[in-house]
Amino acid sequence: MINNYLSLVFSFILFGISFGQVKIAEVNFEVPGGYTTSIPEFTNGTNDCFIRTDGSDITTEVFTNIQGSYYFTAEDIDSGNTIPLPVTLNLDNIDIAGYENLEFRVYLAEDDDGAVNQDWDNFDYVHFKFDIDNSGTLTNLLWIENDGSTFNSPPFLDTDFDGTGDGAEITDAFTQFTETIAGTGSLIDIEIEFSLDAGDEDIAIDNIEIWGTFSACSSTTTWTNTGWDNGAPDINTSVILDFDYNTTAYGNITACDLTINAGSTLRITDNSFINIKNEIITNGDIILESQGAIVQKNDASVNTTAGSVTVQKETSILNGSLDYTYWSSPVTGETIENAFAIVPANRRYYFDANNFVDLQAEVGNTGVYNPGQDDIDDDANAWQLATGVMTPGVGYAATPSTFGPFPAAQQFTFVGPLNNGIYQPAIVNNSGGAYNDWNFIGNPYPSAVDASKFFSTNAGIVDAVYLWSQATPLNANAQGNEGFNFSTADYAVLSASGVNTAGGSGVIPDNFIPSGQGFFVEALGGANVTFNNSMRDTGNNTQFFRNTNPSSGSGSRNVLWLDLTSDNGVYNQIAMAHLVGATDGNDGTFYDVKRNGSSQSYARLYSTIENSDDEFVIQGRSNLSLDINEIINLGFNTIIESPTIFTISIAQFEGDFYTDNDIYLRDNLLNTIHNLKESDYTFTSEIGAFNERFNIVFNAQVLSIDENNINESQLSISELSNGEVKFTVNSNHYITNVQIIDLVGRTIYNLKGEDSTEIYNLDNLNKSAYIARVTLSNGQTISKKAIKRL
Repeated sequence: MINNYLSLVFSFILFGISFGQVKIAEVNFEVPGGYTTSIPEFTNGTNDCFIRTDGSDITTEVFTNIQGSYYFTAEDIDSGNTIPLPVTLNLDNIDIAGYENLEFRVYLAEDDDGAVNQDWDNFDYVHFKFDIDNSGTLTNLLWIENDGSTFNSPPFLDTDFDGTGDGAEITDAFTQFTETIAGTGSLIDIEIEFSLDAGDEDIAIDNIEIWGTFSACSSTTTWTNTGWDNGAPDINTSVILDFDYNTTAYGNITACDLTINAGSTLRITDNSFINIKNEIITNGDIILESQGAIVQKNDASVNTTAGSVTVQKETSILNGSLDYTYWSSPVTGETIENAFAIVPANRRYYFDANNFVDLQAEVGNTGVYNPGQDDIDDDANAWQLATGVMTPGVGYAATPSTFGPFPAAQQFTFVGPLNNGIYQPAIVNNSGGAYNDWNFIGNPYPSAVDASKFFSTNAGIVDAVYLWSQATPLNANAQGNEGFNFSTADYAVLSASGVNTAGGSGVIPDNFIPSGQGFFVEALGGANVTFNNSMRDTGNNTQFFRNTNPSSGSGSRNVLWLDLTSDNGVYNQIAMAHLVGATDGNDGTFYDVKRNGSSQSYARLYSTIENSDDEFVIQGRSNLSLDINEIINLGFNTIIESPTIFTISIAQFEGDFYTDNDIYLRDNLLNTIHNLKESDYTFTSEIGAFNERFNIVFNAQVLSIDENNINESQLSISELSNGEVKFTVNSNHYITNVQIIDLVGRTIYNLKGEDSTEIYNLDNLNKSAYIARVTLSNGQTISKKAIKRL
């Protein structure tokens, strides 16, 4: 009973060659993050800016030979003498362990307005510096100055760091410059210092890269029954295990290469790792526990396995035999039949994206269709039974053992040589924009994958990851190709912007895709998705499907997460994020992520964007729009016929603005206003789509509400004897009207009032829950849930 729908900046890129230089790290600015700035990023839309941009939010700078779509630019940074100079952009803690012959490469450009407008003065500069292993001393790397004139010179490289530009001129065509980094170590920090204080004094930076060569293994140490025979290893040490090794007992291993001798077992336990630069030779046994990690650096290293490698993976809590988990094999040569031996053969699937066609939208789960899209395969042949060898980087879906026990997690094992290096699973992008091109792929490694690096490497190919986080039960009303289907509201979402939302579990994912995890992506372009060792992470493997949310490059983002729940099991989450680089319009899936299969959810909350018919689970908005007068539009849709009480609540928020201001929900249908920071909001609804029902606002004047408003807690509802109910408001206002509304939105009573306490005979009401909508003499309306018990 599987549905036919899809059920995560700064990139460290290791291009796999075993000799010569390799790219160790890169900041290409295609996705946010990977750097910090000493001031919040900003632009005034013309010539004052300090910002990652694609050029759409600046007007005075024109560049050619742009690398990709985004770059970082700065001009007149002091913004009218209001920002002290200099300011910095920092790339911190770049892992260079195990490399030598380091090089720094960067693309530079400057808007060349002609000789009369070359306005760099002798106190303008941009300085690149570095520090290895946090020594506290910055070393000069690349300087840009004017030619020594007092005023109005083009910028040049300053080759001898004396404050005068004497090298190549920086022009409006992005050009790559290369400098040698002296020294080696474990971590390097890059600092870029800017001092540009007027119009036409600008710089643009792109594709900052660190290159190097793999250093040779310099020594060998062997683990025996008495410990290390030549001291504990580091990234340049060859390691031999000649006795059993357990990372909980003896610690993580970082090494140049690793050999496990016959008769010895290496056990990598939960929340521990091994980090190996080159190959792993397994003549004995490796056991990797569910939340442990095996990381390798060199994409070209070839592992040799004469012994046994077992990767254990544990599901989240499963409530029944039809709860699906999305998988991907972290080893080579494993078969469906072996990995999922306890799963019935008719409940192991892969997703054939070539067969996915979505030109019809089903009406409910009725078998009646209209032209349109619902993220369900029209002819039900995209999901295919899986057999044989599991392909690295491909996603698979499987239920647990039919016999349980439930609820409980179940463990599955993958046996075979460890996957390592570059994998490029094919993706299908053939709808021409007629519908979403869903593809089912997976993390191919025995370690977590950093989503920000995945998105950076695959910029323009995919922008969001959908993780199955099943919580709601099968339902006959949910759309799909079966009689009973699951709700797509159970998908957690990771976006390229770094803003993520929870699925059915209610846990907001962190920015890592765990080992063994399959996931859906929408193909935006290209024929392949790329995984490489640069994405692998020694930690962050604890969420199987994750709770931190990374900050943007400027640290200035403001994000609000809202939950929709109900008394009969509905759950979904949305996020509204004010981000540098986003606009209030539809920016595409990079910032504005559509809710997949939206019409299949029993009830859902979503944000809307002007001139778009889509429903958004994540909406990016301009950071310049966020002020006290901001209005964010929300819609609501339900297909639930039974009486239901819905609740909208704040899941969490991030950023100074949301911390410092109240957050109001306006219900335009009931003309009510509610402070979500004080309490959750409950409501009922008829069946249907209500795209303009709610707003999020922050200003009481925007809401046209009297300053003497009272809150919900000042209204009390008491059930008396003989069917009477007392309504009391503790304020200077009085009650003018009381509506009693049932859980399907019908008004049962419409009663008049003229005092601060009113008693009504409601003896004809059945014992049930109701919404009391009370209007006060100041025009305020308060809605409150009440239960008739007598």
